[in-house]
Amino acid sequence: MRRIKQLKIVGIILLILSVIFIFVGVFVPNFFNQKYDETNTIEYTATVSKVEEDLDGFKVYMKGYNSYILVEPDQLVSSDLSDLLLNISENDDIVFRVISESIIDSPYMDYFSVVALETTETEFITLESSTVILQKEILNAKIIGISVAILAFVGAVIVLGLAVKGKRKSKNG
Repeated sequence: MRRIKQLKIVGIILLILSVIFIFVGVFVPNFFNQKYDETNTIEYTATVSKVEEDLDGFKVYMKGYNSYILVEPDQLVSSDLSDLLLNISENDDIVFRVISESIIDSPYMDYFSVVALETTETEFITLESSTVILQKEILNAKIIGISVAILAFVGAVIVLGLAVKGKRKSKNG
């Protein structure tokens, strides 16, 4: 009898989790901004001190800032731009955009991400390319949330089915 109670509790918990993950997968991503534009980003201009490449991507250090811009290779409009990004010279000016809520010069942050980056000659990251990446990430979050919800629901059905089957056996036996 105790096993049946435990199965019921596990089944109910899995049902609740499936409802939560359906909510997360379907509704929560819709609350986030799904497009970057001039109204929800802030533009800055800075002078480059150096550009380095490491395992995380490209680090663009700027004069007058405590932190650097981290550019991941998949953010670039084209993979051909990697060499151009590395060849930005010291004292070249860059223009970049960050999400309005970003803090770009905090002593507690080593780096920050940008949603647009350009020099006078080249656009490395555009608002449009960043929007495409954002929308892919939102779609992935939806897929994961809904998948977990389906798995939790199937698990709940199986566990509750076992509980009902066990209860019937105990009545008949």
